[in-house]
Amino acid sequence: MKRENLLTIVLGLLLVSTAVAVEPGDTLWTRTYGGSDLDYGYSVQQTADSGYIIAGTTKSFGAGNYDFYLLKTDPLGDTVWTRTYGGSDLDYGYSAVQTTDGGYAVVGRTKSFGAGNYDVYLVKTDANGDTTWTRTYGGGDRDEGQSVQQTPTAGILSLATTTPGAQVLWMSTW
Repeated sequence: MKRENLLTIVLGLLLVSTAVAVEPGDTLWTRTYGGSDLDYGYSVQQTADSGYIIAGTTKSFGAGNYDFYLLKTDPLGDTVWTRTYGGSDLDYGYSAVQTTDGGYAVVGRTKSFGAGNYDVYLVKTDANGDTTWTRTYGGGDRDEGQSVQQTPTAGILSLATTTPGAQVLWMSTW
């Protein structure tokens, strides 16, 4: 009796898992971005025009070893423009958001600018990805921006981690 119950449960689970497995979502499109070296995408957000803004890091393009990599796509994922931000040292872009003025804010960490080992690096752009201003935050230890959001009052909030392990919230306005 126990063996029959166990077999019934196992067969039932197989039928349920098979039914779930045959219902995958449809892939509408796939795209590959970047160049011939190491490139990483860390965040993607849909934009007001139904396209996407992708924040990441590139070693293929830019001014230095690694740079912020910001890509704007149309709704089908085709590249509208790409931009890099950073200096001659290591710069990593982790998060981007479209701002109320139609531009973008991207945050990460920089070793090219600032006061220390790594500092939070915040870049504000116009709608074409051209830099309108940059800010660095941090001290002599390692600091990095991990998330950026637009506030209702046209400010930018950035969540960062600082050494020795504190979570810090920065507010910037333009």
